[in-house]
Amino acid sequence: MKRNSITTKFISIVSALTIVFMAGLTIAVITAVKSSQSQEVKSFIDLLESEKSNEKQMLNNAIIRKGESIANLIAQNSSSLIVGYDFDTLQQTADNSAKDPDIFFVTIYDKNKKALTKKLPENKDAKIVSRPIRFDKELVGSVEVGLNFSSVASEMKKVRTRTETMVDNTKNAEHKAMESIVAMLVCLGFIGVIILCAA
Repeated sequence: MKRNSITTKFISIVSALTIVFMAGLTIAVITAVKSSQSQEVKSFIDLLESEKSNEKQMLNNAIIRKGESIANLIAQNSSSLIVGYDFDTLQQTADNSAKDPDIFFVTIYDKNKKALTKKLPENKDAKIVSRPIRFDKELVGSVEVGLNFSSVASEMKKVRTRTETMVDNTKNAEHKAMESIVAMLVCLGFIGVIILCAA
């Protein structure tokens, strides 16, 4: 009887220590896994933000290059029109160029900075690309092209929505994975205690 009592106490002590050990091990594993997953999620979010910033810069640069090309083209083709006082064709040139959704306005000036084409209200958010207009190396005027970056803002809004969705999905996946790991560790610990007690 006394031997059975000692055996029971021993098993109880071993079981209690095992439960404490398993609980500690479970907490340690969960903490390590959570820290690792959190770091992975943070790295993923940082990567998405970096890609978003790069994409915005690329879109902005594309519009600036387009504005520079249009300004260069107008500067090359408008010199003879200015010298020949062909203001109707100058206006058509400006109007046609301004039809591009990335262009706010196109204004052509003479050498004294007098507008030769309809001067549209300038948008304060527009970046202006300016080029001199020369005829036989003599300055006869200039052209200003106002750039419209609203398409970039629209595209970045779509990118932001996609990024937020991806981040939410990643966090949800992390949460579900953590729940699965916790459940698995608890089950394994419970089974281990039962096996130990049965022995």
